[in-house]
Amino acid sequence: MMVAVPSFAQGVTQLSLTSSPDDYIGQGQTHLYTTDCFWTMTSNYDGGVDVIVNHNGQLWQLYFSAPNESLLVAGDYPDAQRWPFQNDPHPGLSVLTRDDETSPYRVCTDITGSFVVHELSYNDIGEPVAFWVSFTQYCGGGTSSLSGELLINASVGPTPTRSHSWGQLKARFR
Repeated sequence: MMVAVPSFAQGVTQLSLTSSPDDYIGQGQTHLYTTDCFWTMTSNYDGGVDVIVNHNGQLWQLYFSAPNESLLVAGDYPDAQRWPFQNDPHPGLSVLTRDDETSPYRVCTDITGSFVVHELSYNDIGEPVAFWVSFTQYCGGGTSSLSGELLINASVGPTPTRSHSWGQLKARFR
């Protein structure tokens, strides 16, 4: 089931991303997307959460799952591997993008990283309705990273990431 997140949602909805200069996915850019995008949030087959953010054709797809196909809940998820190919007992993480509807996706085949689910609530049928997660993803076992914070209908505001230096951000998400 897909849940479209309307622009008039009651909680905070935004995606902020910061990429190191040689990160393949983020390509050294910083992005902030708010309610002027089309947002979808769904449960994935292994108890996690999938999010798609479409901003005028630029797509960001974010996938998060708990270890051992457990239901994703609030908590720390270190030592993540590429979703949906993670080995137990690792959580799954994957952030990918494409610049427009005709360009290819930028995807990492070897992902490591971590994420923290600050808030996650589900409706009566088990679909996520509010989600707040911060994450860091590394491609190819290197040190280049894509860090971000995703909030959809979150009841608590985002942490102030825009005032931090790159080094502070990198340390925050390790």
